[in-house]
Amino acid sequence: MDAVPGKILSVEIENNIDAIGDHAFAFCTSLIDVRIPDSVVKIDSRAFTERHSLTNVRLPDGVTVIGNGAFFNCYRLMDMRIPDSVTSISNSAFYNCHRLKRVRLPNGVTSIGAFAFCERYNLTDVRIPDSVTAIGNGAFEGCRNLTNMRIPDRVTSIGAFAFSDCKNLTDVRVPDSVTKIGGGAFADCLQLKNVEIPTGAKVGKEAFGEHTRVIRRDALR
Repeated sequence: MDAVPGKILSVEIENNIDAIGDHAFAFCTSLIDVRIPDSVVKIDSRAFTERHSLTNVRLPDGVTVIGNGAFFNCYRLMDMRIPDSVTSISNSAFYNCHRLKRVRLPNGVTSIGAFAFCERYNLTDVRIPDSVTAIGNGAFEGCRNLTNMRIPDRVTSIGAFAFSDCKNLTDVRVPDSVTKIGGGAFADCLQLKNVEIPTGAKVGKEAFGEHTRVIRRDALR
């Protein structure tokens, strides 16, 4: 599906479309509602980027790819269900969609891209499924109302600044599977007082703020 021109409020995409192309709705500055048919399997990069009026999108169950920046800066987007068919959340996919309060990631997702959910000010609840193995740089940076985070047992790396500036984060579980914690990963998490990390994990520069007490698990044995 190519770019859609004009001042459009609502769009219902035809059933024979299987992909929504790059910048497809780049010029629809007043777009509020999009109905995507079950035939669509791919949302390309920046398909809905900067659509400030967009409030509602339903992704069909067949979608497997949500491209880089697909919903970048759609800051009025209030409701988003990510279908079980999606296996990865691309870089900046939901960057600055700060009205979204909850995120349910399906069990098939294996990676969360850089800045995927960055600057989601109202995000209070997110469940990362056990299938995830990597959390990208800045993935949840600036999610200031996020209070707790359970990182699944298969995750091996936490990217730089992944949870930085999550000012109300008080509880984080870092599993033994993690071998690398990037620089600034938990910087400016002002309410995070204590955190346990695996014995052999490599920790980047200023991964934790001065107010956070970091305990290696070997020190507890």
